[in-house]
Amino acid sequence: MIRLPDGPADQGTRVVRQDGNADAGRGIFRFETFGNEGFWTDAVRLPAEMVAARVTPLQAMGLGVQIDVDALDAASRSALTTQLQEDPTGRTSALLNDPNATMAAINTNAVIGMPIKDNDGDRVMDANKGDKVEASCAPCHTMTDGSVCRAPNGGSIRRRMDGLANHVLPS
Repeated sequence: MIRLPDGPADQGTRVVRQDGNADAGRGIFRFETFGNEGFWTDAVRLPAEMVAARVTPLQAMGLGVQIDVDALDAASRSALTTQLQEDPTGRTSALLNDPNATMAAINTNAVIGMPIKDNDGDRVMDANKGDKVEASCAPCHTMTDGSVCRAPNGGSIRRRMDGLANHVLPS
């Protein structure tokens, strides 16, 4: 049997493996949309139609939407905690039944997979004032642990767990 060489005798300088920057990768996974904001905001009119239909966070969760509690502002987290202690289902929660809270969650990037971009450059993210909502990789590849609140059809609120397949999105 003839043995073939494994390559040239001098293979040059060894290149050290670089795995990249985990924080940058996480940011791309969560917030990069590769320019699809024109589709979701202008063509589908996602945020405008949600406002017109007065979609509440509880209704959105009923459609499989996941909400990252850590992205909510401190006052909303506190109010939500208090309201869910009184009624863990969220049915009587003022916050979860307020359509304005849906847009507030979108504006803080708490709705997983629907990042908002500051398109007008005012450094304030507000879909009601022209900033665009987009879709990232996260709706299909992130879940929450559901420990704050879990809706009957699969949506939930809690800390995000990136990388898990989301099997509760409507088809």
